[in-house]
Amino acid sequence: MQQGASPAPEASAPAPKISEDGELLRREHEIKLKELDVREREADKALALAKSSWWRRADPLLLAIIVGILTMFGNMIVAYFNNYATIRQETVRSQNTLAQEKRKARYTLILQAIGTGDQKVAEQNIKFFIDAGLLEDEDQKIARALERFKPVLPPPGTNVRPQPLEVPEIARIYNFPTQFDGSGQAIGLLEFGGGYRPAELAAYFAAAHLPMPQVIDVSVGGGANSPGGEVDAQVALDIEIIGTIAPKAIIRVYFASAFTEQGFVDALHHAVADHVSVISIGWGRPESQYPRSAITAINNALRAAAEKDITVIAAAGDGGVTDNVQDGKPHVDFPASSPWVLAVGGTSVVTSEHQIVSEIVWNEGSVATGGGVSEIFERPDW
Repeated sequence: MQQGASPAPEASAPAPKISEDGELLRREHEIKLKELDVREREADKALALAKSSWWRRADPLLLAIIVGILTMFGNMIVAYFNNYATIRQETVRSQNTLAQEKRKARYTLILQAIGTGDQKVAEQNIKFFIDAGLLEDEDQKIARALERFKPVLPPPGTNVRPQPLEVPEIARIYNFPTQFDGSGQAIGLLEFGGGYRPAELAAYFAAAHLPMPQVIDVSVGGGANSPGGEVDAQVALDIEIIGTIAPKAIIRVYFASAFTEQGFVDALHHAVADHVSVISIGWGRPESQYPRSAITAINNALRAAAEKDITVIAAAGDGGVTDNVQDGKPHVDFPASSPWVLAVGGTSVVTSEHQIVSEIVWNEGSVATGGGVSEIFERPDW
C-alpha cells in the first residue's frame, strides 16, 4: 500500500430480490388462508344453527305460512266454540220455553176438564185426558189433588173474574220474612195526583187488625194530598199494602204538582235527601212518549238514588206488551225500563193451603201486565 493513500471502501452485498412469481405465490397463499378462515366461520355457524331450534333453521316464508295456517285454525276453533255456546244457550232457552208452554197447556187442560160445574164429570174428564196421554201425571199429583180438594169451576160461559188476594196472604205465599216489620225504615211513595182520606185508611187497618202506620205528606213543587180524583184508589192502595207488610215503617208520600219531568226529578231528589230506604213508583208511560231529555234527567235522578243504596221500585204498567200504544209494536213503560229500577209486573196465581199451585202472567184482555225490552237502555250485565 502506498503511503498517504486511503484504502478503497468494501462493496456492500446486494439486497435479495423477490421474483414476480414469488409475490404471486405469496398473495395466493394469503387469499387461501382468508378463504379457509371464512369457510371455518361458515362451518361454525352451520354447526351452531344445526344445534338450534327447528324454527330458527326454517325458512322465514315457510314459518309465515305455518303461522298463518295455525292462526286460521285457531280462529276456526274459537268461532266453533262461540257458535256452540250460542247454540247451547238457544237450546236451553228453547227447552225452558217449551217446558213453560207445556205447563200452560197442562193448566189449560185441567181448567177445561173441571170447568163443567159437576165434580163427577170433572173427574171423568181429567182421567180421560190422562189416559189419552194429553195430560201427564207421572207423579200422581193431579190425581191426589183431585181426590183431596174436589175442585169444580163454574160452567164455561160464566164471566167470573179472579178474586184478588189479601195482602197478608200475598206476603205468606211469597214467604216474606216475618221477623221484619219495617222498624227504623222509611219508605217513599211518589204520587202525581189524587190523594187519600185518613179516615178510610184508619178503617182499613182496623179491619185488618193492624196499627195505623205513620204517614207523612211531603209537598213537592206545590203538590198536596188532594183526594177526589180517579187515582185516589192507587194512592190508598200503595199506603195500605206497605202499611200491612211493614206496619212500623214510616211512609212518606211525596205529592208532586204534576206528572212532568221536573215534578219527577224533584220528587226523587226530595226522597233521596230524606234518606228513605225504598222508593215506590206506580206511575209511568211508554218510553216513546217521553222526550229524550226527560228520560235522561229522570234516569240520572234514579241513578243518584241507587248510588245512595236506595231501592227504587216501579210498576211495569197495565197496558200489556204494547203499553197501550196503538202502532202494532211492543213498548215498555218508563221509569220501569230504567236499569236503575226494579220493575214489578203482575201475575195471576192459584193457591192452596197458602202455597202457589200455579202462576201465570196477569192478562185479562183489556188490561195486562207490562214488560219487555227497552228501546233506549242496553240490557244490564245482570
